[in-house]
Amino acid sequence: MSTPPRPLYQSLAQRLQDAMASGALAVGARLPSVRQLAQQHSVSLVTALHVYRHLEALGLVVAKPKSGYFVAPPARPATIAKLHALAAPLPTAQYVGRNHDITHITYLARAHGRLRLDIATGPPSVYPTPVLQRLMTRISRQHPELLTQYGTGTGWPALQSELARRALAAGCELRPHELLITHGSTEALNLALRACTQPGDTVVVESPTYFGLLQILESLQLRALELPTDAVTGLDLDALELATSTPGAVQAVVVTPNFQNPLGSLMPDAHKARLVALMAERNIALIEDDVFGDLHYHALDRRPRCAKAWDAAGDAGTVMLCGSATKTLAPGMRIGWLAAGRWRTKVEMLKFTSSIATPELPQAAIAAFLQTGGYERYLRRLRQTYLSQTHRMVQAVRQHFPPGTQCDMPQGGHLLWVQLPDGRNARTLFDLALQESIGIAPGLMFSTTDRYQHCLRLNAGYPWSDAVDNSLQRLGALAHGLA
Repeated sequence: MSTPPRPLYQSLAQRLQDAMASGALAVGARLPSVRQLAQQHSVSLVTALHVYRHLEALGLVVAKPKSGYFVAPPARPATIAKLHALAAPLPTAQYVGRNHDITHITYLARAHGRLRLDIATGPPSVYPTPVLQRLMTRISRQHPELLTQYGTGTGWPALQSELARRALAAGCELRPHELLITHGSTEALNLALRACTQPGDTVVVESPTYFGLLQILESLQLRALELPTDAVTGLDLDALELATSTPGAVQAVVVTPNFQNPLGSLMPDAHKARLVALMAERNIALIEDDVFGDLHYHALDRRPRCAKAWDAAGDAGTVMLCGSATKTLAPGMRIGWLAAGRWRTKVEMLKFTSSIATPELPQAAIAAFLQTGGYERYLRRLRQTYLSQTHRMVQAVRQHFPPGTQCDMPQGGHLLWVQLPDGRNARTLFDLALQESIGIAPGLMFSTTDRYQHCLRLNAGYPWSDAVDNSLQRLGALAHGLA
């Protein structure tokens, strides 16, 4: 597979990285403003801004409110940190036991949070609801049987065809019949795990990880083996190689290479290729969750490829690809999909015996929307909206939260992972914030362990407003008071 040309913003970012490495740009040096950078290199303001946000995501520059961008101090060498991490014993797999905490926290946030900074969807206003309403009305008139009959087969053929076509942009060559339409990505993950594991098996997950996955593992009586995950590059593949070195020790790996929830990390292509090759060599199922893959921030660049793109065996391969329209198009329709590779026949049987089929009217409406070409125009606006809102939220956290708070700018999606300093407890912050009708997701929800008690996830999906700004100021003040 040929490597696509490097985007212009990455080439320009590399020049600045080279200048930092050579010492021409010293630590703490103030960088040209976005406008100056654009003029110096004859690029657009958008490209210049992408340069700095790319470097910010890599931890090479820091943005200071009302002051501009500066060269960041060097991080601790990754090789030294990796040696220390791998010298320590790997974590042990354990049954999850988090469902009670997760369910209780989400209930409280839903019941008392007016501003839902805890959830992982945008507000109703960002979705093309009127268009989908019109399409559903038209289709229900044309096909009234969709309201009166069970769905049949593995999905609405037009939707399967559109999804297969769109998968090409992610580097995946899928045939329509390989795609099973599901009740959102939750059912896709559930079916994938049921197809390749049995109770008591061990499943590798990222740490921190999506709390819904932990609930699925708990419901299936599977053990979670949490492995370190970098906020920029994703799952630690050296740790994965070590954890899977004993045959039969691990039955499946669940990973989100593109804009991981909650970190927002983007796994480099070389890592994706290594990941797929390692799992194929060791005959371990790789379950890829790609629900945020369409939400990359740089609208002029190509969509990041899925790990499935490196699965040379195709529909006989070891990668099961899960996707969904819930993060980009219509959360309430609950439309997801699963390309299950060698487990396709078993997954189809499990789907039929659990829910027969996914309702076809919403499938038909989404297929019609994809066929019009309006989805791409809508996505470009949505990406730009999330980019702007996420950047503003990062700046607000850095401005209002206690010194030492860590909050990295992700490369896609609309979620922020915030680490509080000095042992401040995010569960306590959750309780205090809820008294002011602000919902957040405390870090304990994202792990089977207690290692993220000082962390929280925020949702930048809401349009920036005085209410959002004021809520972040209040959260910062409450966090200051936890010392």
